[in-house]
Amino acid sequence: MDRNSAYKVNIACGDVFVTGDGWLNFDYGAFSPAVTRANLLGRLPSADDCTPLVYSSHFVEHIPRNQVSSFLTECLRILVPGGVLRLVLPDSENLCRAKLSYRDCGGHQKADFVVLEMIDQCLRSESGGALGEMFLRLKSSPVEKAGLIRFVRERTG
Repeated sequence: MDRNSAYKVNIACGDVFVTGDGWLNFDYGAFSPAVTRANLLGRLPSADDCTPLVYSSHFVEHIPRNQVSSFLTECLRILVPGGVLRLVLPDSENLCRAKLSYRDCGGHQKADFVVLEMIDQCLRSESGGALGEMFLRLKSSPVEKAGLIRFVRERTG
C-alpha cells in the first residue's frame, strides 16, 4: 500500500477482520481476500511510519516470550509518530476472581474450566487448543453435559 495513504492495521485477525474504512488485516493464514497472509513474528508487510493505528486482539499471549519484544518493535516501526498500539489481552484479574468465586460456591467443574481457560489462553500454540479439545469432549455427551456446555459458551462466546 502507498506509504502516503493512511490505513489502520489489524494483526492476527483470524476470521474476524474489518473491511473498508482503511483497514489492512494480517494473519498467518489468509481466510479471505480481505486478509493478507504474513509472518506475524517477522517483518510486517508495511512501510515504516505508515499507520496511525495497530490493533491486535488475543495474539500477544500466544507469542513465545523471547519474541514478544521483536513483535512490539515491529508494531512500533510501522506506526506513525504518536500513533496508537492497541493490544487486547486476557483479563487475568477477571479469570482469577471467577475461578475463586466458582470454587467458593462449590462450582468445581466451572472453576476447573476457568483454570484451563487461564492456562490455555497463555500457552495455546494451535487453533482451539485445550479449550477446543475439552469442548469437543463435552459435546459428545450433550444431554448430561448441557449445563457445562452452556457455561463454556457463555465464557468463550
